[in-house]
Amino acid sequence: MNRKCLILNLFVVFLFISCEKIIPISQLTNTNKLTINAFVSPDTTLMLSVTRSYGISDQAIAIERNYDLRRWEYKMNINSYNFDEYGNASEELKAHTITDAIVSITVNDKETFNLAFDSTSYMYKSSYIPSNGDKIVLTAEGKTDSLTTGITQRVTSQIEIPLTPHFEIISSSINYKELTAENNGSIISFAPDIDSVLSLRLKLYDDPKSKNYYCLKIRTYSYYYESGGYWWDWHPNTGYFEEPIYIPPKGVLIWHANDHYRSDDILFRDNRLHKGFMGWSAYFSNVFDDKLFKDGEYIVDIETALCYSIIHKRKVRIELQSISEDYFRYLQGYMIFRITEDDNFAEEIYIHSNVKNGYGIIAAANSRVISFDL
Repeated sequence: MNRKCLILNLFVVFLFISCEKIIPISQLTNTNKLTINAFVSPDTTLMLSVTRSYGISDQAIAIERNYDLRRWEYKMNINSYNFDEYGNASEELKAHTITDAIVSITVNDKETFNLAFDSTSYMYKSSYIPSNGDKIVLTAEGKTDSLTTGITQRVTSQIEIPLTPHFEIISSSINYKELTAENNGSIISFAPDIDSVLSLRLKLYDDPKSKNYYCLKIRTYSYYYESGGYWWDWHPNTGYFEEPIYIPPKGVLIWHANDHYRSDDILFRDNRLHKGFMGWSAYFSNVFDDKLFKDGEYIVDIETALCYSIIHKRKVRIELQSISEDYFRYLQGYMIFRITEDDNFAEEIYIHSNVKNGYGIIAAANSRVISFDL
């Protein structure tokens, strides 16, 4: 029986081997390649991971596809694979990281910076902080299997930092509306910590002189202490409430957060996403390009669930990211992968990579954030 091979990297980049080219698993010992990954944005020190690729039978993490929205928690937190709650590298990340690589970047064809390995985060760090419009070439050299082959591999990638995007809030309102959610085709109710809906109308701006790509993120969250705030006592004679009494907050600080939102606008439609996932609706994608923008503007209506709070300390964070085309295509492919069954007969999925001679994604992004209290 023929056996297919799947090569994975630590940034969840997956390359399926087509049916026309079958590679026996026994040959995987010669397929090691450098994998580099980074998320590069202005005003943040550039950091890069350099790891080994690995075969599907040796994968250190499986992508979570079973999510219980009613409990509002992941059964396995993917983020914990990379770092713990204190920012220290996990043991899984350490096992696949190449610690003696030679890593450098060249900025705007002028300045060159060497990146030093950090033993806490297991990332390569630079003193360089990107700026709008910077063009960056990243280079990494290292041995993926020095004990057997001793071959030094060299991988490169090029990115350009997008310009800062712009948007404004035209209107907002709060109302009660029962919401349901989807996960891999199943309809489930939202968590009980969701109690109402925020409706937003946003105007997005775009430079019509160039092709641009975006990712829109909206987070609603609330916080309150286990006890405290304004309280009323029942009057024993009249039955009326007395004046409210303020009790200083005490006990455990409780947080709720929701990152999902809805819109019927065609701007967010991706016909390849035929199933909902982790609360996101089917055919909905929060990454899009500017092909529907007219004269550099687009108005869109959005609904997002608000989190319950005893003392009504609720906030909203809206972030519009201007992203590189490579990152846009990577996110599109990953969204398709996460709703696809693990089946040898399933259609192959292409996950975009912009690393030459290796694996990985070097993402470039710039963002504008508006936050406000409710």
